[in-house]
Amino acid sequence: MIQIKKTTLVLFLLTFGVGKSQQGIIYFNDAPTAGINSIGPHDSNKSIRINAEKNVDIVIDEESQYLDGAFNIFRDGPSANPLFKVTRDGNVGIGTTNPQYKLEVDGSVSGILRHKSNYFSMFPYNASYDDGSYAKTFYDGNRKQIRFWNSDTGTAFTRLETGGLSIGSSNPVSSTNGFENRIEFINGGNGAIVFHPGASDELMFGMHQNGKFYWGRGRSHAQNPSDYSMFLNGINGNLGIRGKLTANEVKVKLGGWADYVFEEDHDLPTLEEVEKYIQEKGHLINIPSAKEVEENGIHLGEMNKLLLEKVEELTLYVINLKKENQRIEREASEKTRKLEAKINDVKKLKQWG
Repeated sequence: MIQIKKTTLVLFLLTFGVGKSQQGIIYFNDAPTAGINSIGPHDSNKSIRINAEKNVDIVIDEESQYLDGAFNIFRDGPSANPLFKVTRDGNVGIGTTNPQYKLEVDGSVSGILRHKSNYFSMFPYNASYDDGSYAKTFYDGNRKQIRFWNSDTGTAFTRLETGGLSIGSSNPVSSTNGFENRIEFINGGNGAIVFHPGASDELMFGMHQNGKFYWGRGRSHAQNPSDYSMFLNGINGNLGIRGKLTANEVKVKLGGWADYVFEEDHDLPTLEEVEKYIQEKGHLINIPSAKEVEENGIHLGEMNKLLLEKVEELTLYVINLKKENQRIEREASEKTRKLEAKINDVKKLKQWG
């Protein structure tokens, strides 16, 4: 036995005040008004428009007038920019007419997260300003780094998983000089770390584009570090200190010392030569003049060697003077002995006389 089921098709058509001014439009109000509280085609395009009171429109558009197949929510009619848009590609935009990403918001928002395959980016403010500028935070899952950059300068800051920190580059050099933990300044201009900026006790640790780095107070260092910085170090290893230095110990390494003074072939000036040189030059032999020191300063290690040279020469002078005094004393003693002998002889002659 074959059973035949009956199928009942019930079509409900509810219309409330159907208007006759446009074909294919359903109105939802008591007093039909064209374009208000209605569902139907929009203009001559292949689009559907859902219209409600308070001038809010929902338009599903196939053709190019509303960006090719987009779903749009308008205020004040389709002639205005949409409040909300979904493109045919699946991009969602709020406050923008042409979203380029799965979610793009243009307006005052707390923040935006954008995720795509192995990375995500965060926009702290608007995705795009009127001038096209932006600022982003970006995490790369493959390279395990976080980047911060803006549209004006490009990548300005990058942090690697290994602990390296790069400023001015999206690709820091790995393990610079063997240091995993490091800070890199990529751009060739001046760079600085500033403590308490703008205050009277502002302290700067700066890297100058002329190859020097310095510690000091005040922002004038960046313009003229050699005049104002407390510490100044050149790329060749020179260290200059403007001011006082307090230390428990200072070690200076030299290639030679002043022991050559005691060698037999050393030409020790006579005291007469030293006296003449002082009268002509106003300072000791091999010692810089006061004018030279004022203009060029002194080399601490070299000056200590020269001072030791003079001490050793003075020691030789004292030794020679002692020898000379001993010789004179011996000669005087001998003369005294001979004189006393002659006096005794004279006394004896007088007694015999």
